Amino acid sequence: MEIISKDPADLRGYDRNPRMHSPAQIDQIAASISEFGFNVPILIDDTDMIIAGHGRLAAALQLRLPTVPCILIEHLSEEQRRAYILADNRLSDISFFDDDKLGDELAALVELGAPLIGFDDFSFDDISVEKASLKKIDLAAPEMAWVLVGIPVVRFGEIQDAIDGLANVPGVAVHTTVSGK
Repeated sequence: MEIISKDPADLRGYDRNPRMHSPAQIDQIAASISEFGFNVPILIDDTDMIIAGHGRLAAALQLRLPTVPCILIEHLSEEQRRAYILADNRLSDISFFDDDKLGDELAALVELGAPLIGFDDFSFDDISVEKASLKKIDLAAPEMAWVLVGIPVVRFGEIQDAIDGLANVPGVAVHTTVSGK
């Protein structure tokens, strides 16, 4: 497969694409592209219609990129192309995270100061977090900051106990928010 560069303005979306992207998701995709590069090419047909990558195109347009990487898909029949568009959108939805590995990886990335793009409003409910717990610190200012601190936590039920312990630290006001399922 050959990667070709295309002007994003020349690409057109598939009118029947049922996958919708919120403005917040487009912002996250744009942040990912800005931080890590455009690592997943847009799949197009011979008429420059998008087969996969509508969100990446919207992010590229938002970022005003002059070109985007594309892969021309020519081997699919019309029916296969339409079926692939649905399959590509659906298959990632039915996967899931290994909570233990996710917790460990998020904690390690936070320790390294790496960006957690896509996890802005992530709920830590019921996941295993080996080396970190989530707390909100009142900075004695109108702004509030979410931080992860390196204390052992095994399951969500234990996070509250850990945060209660932090509340006893002089000069630290701890506020927590628990999102429901």
